[in-house]
Amino acid sequence: MVEMNLSTEWAELYAHTPNQDNEWHRLADHLLDVACQAYELASKFKMGDFGYNAGLLHDAGKVNPEFQKYLRKCWANSPDQSRIKIPHSVYGCYFCKEDLEVIRPVIAGHHAGIYAMREMDELLHRHQAKAEGIQQLAQEFIFQYLRQVALPEDFRTDGLAQETVLRFLFSCLVDADSRSTAIHDKQEPAKPPVRSSIRECAEYFQTKYMAKFDNVGATQLNRIRREVYDKCLAKARQPQGVYRLTAPTGCGKTYALMAFALEHAKKNELERVIVALPYTSIIDQNAKVYRNYLPQEALLEHHSGVEIDPTEEDASEQSRRRREATATWEQPAIITTTVQLFESLFSNQRSRCRKLHNLTNSVIVLDEAQTLPPHLLEPTVDMLNILVKHFGVTVVLSTATQPALGPGSPLRAKLKEPAEILDNPTQYFRDLERVTYQFDDREMSWQELAEDIRKEPQILVVLNTKKDAVSLWKELRDSESYHLSGLLCPAHRKTKLAEVGLKLENGQECRVISTQVVEAGVDLDFPVVYRAFGPLDRIVQVAGRCNREGRPQKGLVRVFLPSEGGAPRGDYRHAMEAAKIVLCQPGADLHNPELYEKFFKAFYRGIKSDRKNIQDRRRQLDYPTVNDSYRFIEQTCSVIIQDYPKEASPVPGILARVRAKGHVSRGDWQELQQYSVSLPRYNYEKLFQKQDIIKDSILGIDLLRKGIYHPELGIGEPDIMDPMDLIA
Repeated sequence: MVEMNLSTEWAELYAHTPNQDNEWHRLADHLLDVACQAYELASKFKMGDFGYNAGLLHDAGKVNPEFQKYLRKCWANSPDQSRIKIPHSVYGCYFCKEDLEVIRPVIAGHHAGIYAMREMDELLHRHQAKAEGIQQLAQEFIFQYLRQVALPEDFRTDGLAQETVLRFLFSCLVDADSRSTAIHDKQEPAKPPVRSSIRECAEYFQTKYMAKFDNVGATQLNRIRREVYDKCLAKARQPQGVYRLTAPTGCGKTYALMAFALEHAKKNELERVIVALPYTSIIDQNAKVYRNYLPQEALLEHHSGVEIDPTEEDASEQSRRRREATATWEQPAIITTTVQLFESLFSNQRSRCRKLHNLTNSVIVLDEAQTLPPHLLEPTVDMLNILVKHFGVTVVLSTATQPALGPGSPLRAKLKEPAEILDNPTQYFRDLERVTYQFDDREMSWQELAEDIRKEPQILVVLNTKKDAVSLWKELRDSESYHLSGLLCPAHRKTKLAEVGLKLENGQECRVISTQVVEAGVDLDFPVVYRAFGPLDRIVQVAGRCNREGRPQKGLVRVFLPSEGGAPRGDYRHAMEAAKIVLCQPGADLHNPELYEKFFKAFYRGIKSDRKNIQDRRRQLDYPTVNDSYRFIEQTCSVIIQDYPKEASPVPGILARVRAKGHVSRGDWQELQQYSVSLPRYNYEKLFQKQDIIKDSILGIDLLRKGIYHPELGIGEPDIMDPMDLIA
């Protein structure tokens, strides 16, 4: 702590009310504590003095006698109606002169969220009358510690880099502020807990993985997996930058990716590894794998599907530690969703931004990189470039179907040329050919398709829309058939997938009619897969559900043309057209990874990769608009299913417990999510008008009327087109 020389007046100014030991939090202590912490955090990206000044100024407005009076009323639990919150965040902005002016939106928004720069003049004018008096009270202390700064030339000339740096400074400020307050409130130890280092994690992982190899046979598959693993380790010792792992299903990519990331972080003295995946189902599988190969508590899962004990009080130590971990991302290994990662990077909200500074000096692995939303590609790729250039980040793109994001891309924003981790990825696709692709040129009706399906004892059929999946399932009329789509709640899908997996394992008849929910992250193994013609990457993804174990007899992936039904509009439809163009070229081979880069180049030529003009908004430092515009999926409405399963639905019990408490906690909501279905707004309105959706006025949540949920088809309403089912 900085040594202070305080006047009598400053010694009696406070930032927060007394803690459990009846100790007031002195304002001078808080300002300097936050300043020093923010300096340390921001120094990782060479903006330490800006972080320090933001911390020093953020609560300067609390010198206001009205605020001090407010604190005392809070402490006394005064019922006085005048106990109205007193603004304090804006007043530190009046001390920001010249190059320090850029941090005004950060200081003013350290509770409400980063302001747009265009709002600052009006905001400062609105508070001008009181500002002069507050400045006079604060200046004795502030001018004693305020540091001179100069904005680096890179950020002065590059508006997008400056926008990102301010967002990271905001992260440093709110994290330091939260920690200082939590330490005062005795909710956090003054010294952070000791965690495993990246070096320890890397060495632990390699030791455990080598032990695994010692216990497996020397088959060709295991030889390939060991070779891929060794090449990843060797490449990991290279300098930081952009890498890509182009590898087929079955080559041990899950292990090799983490081995590369940990070794690369160790070699380059980085702080953590962040693995981002598109689907919670993949995260569940990968997290189980990684937990066996990492030190205890080294891995943090952060996504909506992480279970929290619903009986656990929100104020409990275990719950508090879990919330703190997901807020800060301080563990050496993080596994999360691409939605959580990128929507946080473009957010202006305190809760989402707090962890951002911990992306500095890290390895970010984007698994299934081809799933990045096309309409957000320009801001997304630009953000990745900024992280690599200014924040010491290494980016790894991993997939069997690499998107065209490098120099040859038709996109305006391009990644630096990615270095291939595997020198000859095509060879591994040849060595691990598990399926034969068959394209059927003739159009097939649902009736014709159903006749073909009945001939196969075990088959997976994937359609382009929910409506098509429902129509074909009804046409099939088969007691051994299953319907899977986003019309089913997650708990229902999990139950069905478990039943399907057991039947496949036991060699029983099993026919699954599905949407794209099975295309990635679902561990099913069918001998035959039918796929309605669609985007090329989707066809290859569903091929990963065919002959996964690499049996000698190749599986069959048949691509057909439905004469009925339809396909989602917009980018999805355009991707189908790009697939037709690429497949018509001489020598088109779905076992050659170069084909997919050609497909993505053709696809990207016809899309709007910044549909909501986010880049222009970023250049204008318009943080609230960027926050609202950068969304992987358009707004949906969650509806809770009350009667699944009919015999023993846990939902009524959960709702009764919640009503007794009078509010929905995070644990309650996560438990209810397993029995919810997300609907587009227009479809929600349709059901609401039919009174099939009931709004619980006490809890503020939507419930599906009992008797509506179908035991096979779920929520019904099959006219919904499938969105990308990505879950934050």
